[in-house]
Amino acid sequence: MKATKKTRLLLINSENFHKLIKEYPFLAEQISQELAMRQDRIEICQKQLEEMGLLKKRRNE
Repeated sequence: MKATKKTRLLLINSENFHKLIKEYPFLAEQISQELAMRQDRIEICQKQLEEMGLLKKRRNE
């Protein structure tokens, strides 16, 4: 991914991330939804690249 505007990056260690999710469970749902949408976009792009012959088809299909 590439930022399209000025962005701040927040680094958080695993322990504090888990505390944050425990305290604000809605964040876990939002993160999960965003990751699922990104995965869908990646799969669409991979399929397009495969169809164009620019990416080898994955063997697990």
